Amino acid sequence: MKKRNIPNIRPLHFLAFCLLVHPITGRGEAFISARTDGHATSAREQPAGEKIFVHTDREEYIAGEKIWLQVYLLDARSGRLTSTSNLAYVEVLNSENRPVMQKRIRLEEGCGPGEANLPDTLSSGSYLLRAYTGAMKYYMPDGCFMKRINIYNALRPETYLSSGGAGADRNSEPEVRQVPVEMSSPDSCGIREKIILEFDVRDYGSASARAAQLSIAVAPLTGNHGPDIAAVMTQQSPGMTVREERLSYGFEKEYHIIHGQLLNRNTQMPESGKFLFLSIPGKNAVFFYSRTDGDGRFSFSVPIDRLTRELIIQPEVVNPDNTIRIESSFSEEYPGFLPGGGTSPAGSSKQVSLMKVNYQVNRIYETENSVPQPEPQSVANPVKSFYGIPDISLDLNDYIRLPIMQEVFYELVPGVTLRDKRPGYEITVADPYYDAVYGQPPITFIDGVVVSDPAVIAGLNPDHVERIDVIRDRYVVGDYIFFGLVNVITYDGDYSRVSLPDHAVRLPYRVADPVRKFYSPDYSTTERRRDRTPDFRNTLYWEPSVTPSGDGKYRVEFWSSDVAGDYEINLQGVTDDGDPVSFRKVIKIK
Repeated sequence: MKKRNIPNIRPLHFLAFCLLVHPITGRGEAFISARTDGHATSAREQPAGEKIFVHTDREEYIAGEKIWLQVYLLDARSGRLTSTSNLAYVEVLNSENRPVMQKRIRLEEGCGPGEANLPDTLSSGSYLLRAYTGAMKYYMPDGCFMKRINIYNALRPETYLSSGGAGADRNSEPEVRQVPVEMSSPDSCGIREKIILEFDVRDYGSASARAAQLSIAVAPLTGNHGPDIAAVMTQQSPGMTVREERLSYGFEKEYHIIHGQLLNRNTQMPESGKFLFLSIPGKNAVFFYSRTDGDGRFSFSVPIDRLTRELIIQPEVVNPDNTIRIESSFSEEYPGFLPGGGTSPAGSSKQVSLMKVNYQVNRIYETENSVPQPEPQSVANPVKSFYGIPDISLDLNDYIRLPIMQEVFYELVPGVTLRDKRPGYEITVADPYYDAVYGQPPITFIDGVVVSDPAVIAGLNPDHVERIDVIRDRYVVGDYIFFGLVNVITYDGDYSRVSLPDHAVRLPYRVADPVRKFYSPDYSTTERRRDRTPDFRNTLYWEPSVTPSGDGKYRVEFWSSDVAGDYEINLQGVTDDGDPVSFRKVIKIK
């Protein structure tokens, strides 16, 4: 036989196709090489130039209610919607700067709807709502959107302040040139009547309609106004400094970055230069790795979507003295000033009392202002394993069942040996060209999860194993080399037959939560209008994305509730040219 001078190494040029988890799209290389040495564009190297505005359905809430919101991501220079980041972070902080609500919002073309439940245990007070992108974390705590909201506890008496609301002082807002909005709406209506709003956005000094991205809320008039998008777009960014010790934040356009740190459990000192693996259990394997930097920090990238993934993170080398700490994806830089606390925020005692009653009645009758929650989505299996077509793919259904895994490998898997080597087990792979065992052990998987101890594979019941995939060549993935690969796939395909080792971390992870649609009752039939179930909505209507008809006009329809009073229409948005749209109007329900 002719001697080969160059050992065979199978490159992964095709990984951009085969590594991605369906329905993920994008560059597979960025998905593999999620490392702290800078695989993404650094926001420190390229200033974000982003501004965020958050339109909420109200400025005052009862503890236990839901906040509906729309996030606008704007280019700081042009004012246009931008897609430099596709993920936003929204938080509500209490008077002690502790988050009481945190949400990651998926953005598409610069906009993203969201919803969040406020805990019903919150004390009455003024809270801070803030929002930012991953790139804006460099400039925290000042470089983000912030506004005050009032939250009241329905079961506790209030002592109301006598002045001002927690929202922005509208007299202090800069004068902003407003895009003209022409709206046709009734000045008043009765309870359970249809309300039709027709409006369009005009050119300055012209009757021509303009395209815009708009959100609209209709809620009780409280006199507490938050900042309009026009004011936010004209605000000067505060003086901000970047702390060098902060994590390497990047623009999260296609991928969300998970940061962590590998530490010595006893000394709490960082472990540098160590490989870590991230696995997602499944019948088709994916492979992510990261290498710790000088501070022991690592990072992995996962696609920005609303799917739930089971993530398993573990070090390459098992060391019982090591521990993995996953960093919060939310900024832990908090503002120096605190929202007012102690006594209740300013507000109309009559209006707030009415909102409390409305909330409690809705709880009693179990009325909900949202469409039922969709079924949680789990990530679909990838189309292929990251290693493509294996050298050996052994379907155990084609063979007589053997009693132990050692016999399975000995009888059915050529070039792979699993043997008892006291005090444990050893698995080896032989080079397919020289038939010589590699000097390094192969990388081994069960259901796509890296397994460092061959005894775990030896302990599997062969009756639970569906397939064994083997790569006998050496494999190169970025900085990492496999000396052969063995992947044991069970019928369950979810790593449930194996106990998680102490050195690994397993966490269910969803980058962005699914968003339900706001529900507004329909009283178009006599039967529905005569229904005796009370309709005590505190938010009459919410639509985060109003779409125009063919003539450029916008139209929304909804029904009034059983609660009479003054309601404010609050329209916010931005034109395609980057001009802000802010419009408010009051209607009366009798």
